[in-house]
Amino acid sequence: MIASRRNTGALRALVVDAGEDLAAFSRDLYANGLRHRIFEEQGRQVVETLTDAEAATIVARYRAWRAGDLALTALPPVGARRTFAWRTVVASAPVVFATAALAIVCYPATWPIDANRLGVALPWLTATPVHIEGHALAFGTLRETCARLEVWRFVTPIFLHFSALHLGCNLAGLLAFGLRIERRFGSLATLALLLGTAVLSNVAQVLWQPDGLFGGLSGVDYGLFGFVFARGWREPGESAWAMPRSIAVVMIVGLVALSFGVTEPFGLAIANAAHWGGLAAGALIGVGWPRR
Repeated sequence: MIASRRNTGALRALVVDAGEDLAAFSRDLYANGLRHRIFEEQGRQVVETLTDAEAATIVARYRAWRAGDLALTALPPVGARRTFAWRTVVASAPVVFATAALAIVCYPATWPIDANRLGVALPWLTATPVHIEGHALAFGTLRETCARLEVWRFVTPIFLHFSALHLGCNLAGLLAFGLRIERRFGSLATLALLLGTAVLSNVAQVLWQPDGLFGGLSGVDYGLFGFVFARGWREPGESAWAMPRSIAVVMIVGLVALSFGVTEPFGLAIANAAHWGGLAAGALIGVGWPRR
């Protein structure tokens, strides 16, 4: 059987006998940037992909392979050094990796704070205009941000991180949830989701605490987590949304614990409104998002 669509939106490009060895064929598909997964069902092997174009290409390559017109790349000899296909990995989720790269590039923007300075980049990345009055930070308002048409400020706080640990944890969350979303729904949808959760989480934090310096991808991370959780509830049979219960428990328990100020005795303030705002936004979008 060739090319049939499941009700989850995934497309079955091929269904072949269980005894057929598709290992080399799968490597060839990955090498050519064709997203797919292979699983066994009722004694048959199913090759599943996401789009009609990818399915057509997979079918064409399979027929060429079986007709002897396509030579597949052989496995490297035992002990040979293998290289990781970074280009293929990055190309599979450009929005997620571009966001991670921007966060890394912007990380030094917060370093001058340790010397009681703002530096050059930081004042352009905060949610509202900021300057130093005496020895304290003075913040503008969202109305001032809009009046100046500095609309980028609704997004750019997600690129501000105040320690290497802060940055590393937030990047881990971005990759954990963002990659599965972009590979399932594509880059444009992921970009829209990321921008939407960024804006809503940043605005929520400014409204809750107007006079505070905050930043980080954690609000977006909670938005992506909320989206994945909501999609798993809507599509319980879809492997893209399968998530260990322990991860969901850690995310929720951690959010509640941080909201009660468990870190404040250690001098660590948390932008909890951004977390809750991102989670609510991501979950609502995930519930209402169409299957395709």
